[in-house]
Amino acid sequence: MPEDVERLRRHPRFGEASLHAAVGVVEQYKGNWVLNRLLGDRGRTVLGLAILDLHYNRADEGGLTATNLKQHCTELGICSPGRVTAMLGALKMLGLLEEVRGADRRVRRLRPTDRFLALHRDRRRSFFEALAMLMPEGEQALEREGDPDFVAAHMAAFARMFVSGMRLVDYVPELEAVFRRDAGMLILMTLAVEARRDGRDPLAPLAVTITDLAKRASASRGHVLSVLRDAEGQAMVVRSGERGEGIAVTGSLLDAVDRFIAAILMLHLFAIREALAPKAPDSSA
Repeated sequence: MPEDVERLRRHPRFGEASLHAAVGVVEQYKGNWVLNRLLGDRGRTVLGLAILDLHYNRADEGGLTATNLKQHCTELGICSPGRVTAMLGALKMLGLLEEVRGADRRVRRLRPTDRFLALHRDRRRSFFEALAMLMPEGEQALEREGDPDFVAAHMAAFARMFVSGMRLVDYVPELEAVFRRDAGMLILMTLAVEARRDGRDPLAPLAVTITDLAKRASASRGHVLSVLRDAEGQAMVVRSGERGEGIAVTGSLLDAVDRFIAAILMLHLFAIREALAPKAPDSSA
């Protein structure tokens, strides 16, 4: 897959596609401060994938329940059962999950609300739109986005890749520490987006301030400064001024963000191809 990622990055429109996808990622974080505090960047993303996979594809195994989600998250290596319980409480509080009453009252089935499904539909769509700039499968995915069978097959294929051990951080090992920080990826992704807006010199000092970043991430200035210091230590950010308020990104950060986006787009491409592939006839019929 590393060769596939680099091949995608060599596409003449990759810069445009990467910026489009990165803007979508940044927008997805807004207003999700509760979830940002409870689970890291990778965990929150993969948890959503686990919820959708159970909802769409695991009805014969009991569907989406707290027990099944804890087991699925263990398989995916996301977080502990206790953290899943906390996340479920937050998702219910935010109106993203709801209980479903069934004939067996001992089983508490859950289902994602329309709001939850819309959030993930918007996330997928931003990546599909970016992929459509590079590959015909992106356009095909956009055409099928409203088809529940396609969405289910796409989610199942995506989940299988994570269960098999795929880790996005393997493509950007320099960002591993950032993935573990509250809204760490949001902070660096925001800097990369601001650096590439409006055809400006991406390495020039940014207009965005530490206070701006703190507001966007729903974090303290101290937390943002800590993330920036870590990034500065890896030569991804340059700070200037007496108090280090001036911020500029380096080519190393832009390269890391591009690899991160390219890896996500490649995963979507593999999942789309699998979801669109003709299904073998059921031999039991």
